[in-house]
Amino acid sequence: MKHMCSVGPFYGSKMKLAEFAESALKSGYDGIEIGLDGVKWPEEIKKEEITAVKKAKIPVGVHLPFNYLIVDDNGKYSVINESKGDYFINSIKKAIKFAGDINAEYSVHHPVMQFITNRKINDEIYFDILSIAKTLAGEVELLCHKKNIELCMENIVPYFDSPIEIMKEFVGLSENINVCFDIGINMLDDAELKRNSTWKDWFKTYNSRILTVHYSDISKSNKLITHHMKIGKSDFDFESFFKEAKKSGVKYLVSEEAFSSFSLKSQKEMGWGEKKQSLAKIKEWLK
Repeated sequence: MKHMCSVGPFYGSKMKLAEFAESALKSGYDGIEIGLDGVKWPEEIKKEEITAVKKAKIPVGVHLPFNYLIVDDNGKYSVINESKGDYFINSIKKAIKFAGDINAEYSVHHPVMQFITNRKINDEIYFDILSIAKTLAGEVELLCHKKNIELCMENIVPYFDSPIEIMKEFVGLSENINVCFDIGINMLDDAELKRNSTWKDWFKTYNSRILTVHYSDISKSNKLITHHMKIGKSDFDFESFFKEAKKSGVKYLVSEEAFSSFSLKSQKEMGWGEKKQSLAKIKEWLK
């Protein structure tokens, strides 16, 4: 099991990529997962940084961009057309090219997360969204497969049904599609939507198909629930969770883009000292 540390422009460190990779290794991580939320960011990573990471020969994962819109001029839900820059599919293509350039071992893709979060939708719109998302997922799988990059679909907050059942819509598209299980999303799902699917059900259902695990805690204050928090903000049994992940054969255990504190006005990213403490605790549990 490889312990990876996350970095991204939206919710992660603002350090240069090569510097981040070096700091992650010094802190005891085995590699890094790079978040690419947006079209321009891959282009802003200098070639010398990519070369430096490749020379270090550390495992790298790439979280493909997921912050996109799918509403056209008429208010219809669809993939943004070329007149709008075809934002999403072009950003995906750039991200996968970047993943190939940096020799990424795997990529993570959110299939429908941003389509349905914080939007008023009905059954018709939802099924339209699901159809579009499955088509895009198929394209993403082909692009990753050509570059010998393993693809993982991350769990989502669904409109109805259980997240576990919705995931079957995506892993069923190809035997080459794996699962990225995000415990923070699952905990939010339980807290906000009162679902009954626990993390144990995910391991029971997908077992060896779960290639990657993202971990973070959740915090509830002033009626606001947020995840991407450091472990210990809730009473969740992370020790049992990590032991089950190891037993199931999870290959990549990814430090979620965690905050020490978070509010609507400010957020404080975990420092390397805090990250080292969390990592040491997890490694002790996994012995």
